[in-house]
Amino acid sequence: MPKPTPIPPETRRRIASRISMGAGRNQIAREFGISTGVVSKIARENRLYFENTGAASVATQARQIDQWAVRVDREDELVRAYLALTKTQRADGTQTREEKRLSYALYNINRHHKGQYR
Repeated sequence: MPKPTPIPPETRRRIASRISMGAGRNQIAREFGISTGVVSKIARENRLYFENTGAASVATQARQIDQWAVRVDREDELVRAYLALTKTQRADGTQTREEKRLSYALYNINRHHKGQYR
């Protein structure tokens, strides 16, 4: 595989200047015809940061909270349905189909969500 041609120092300075002016990583990469990884590397070398990186993490956290609220509502709905069951066991002592379904649904709703909002 051939070695990529190095980016000239003047171009690197222009890229660093665009980063410090607040341009986005993807925009700079398109402008200069380079990868976003190279833009990030130039930013690190010059101790520069992209301004919008916090916006994505705030949006991600908001989405996680929304999904947590949906899970809590679903869990509440399942618990109410479980408590409303008239029978949870058959005459032979085995679980009814409805009890199995609800108990697994309750287990399943929480098995991967032991994170920050649980």
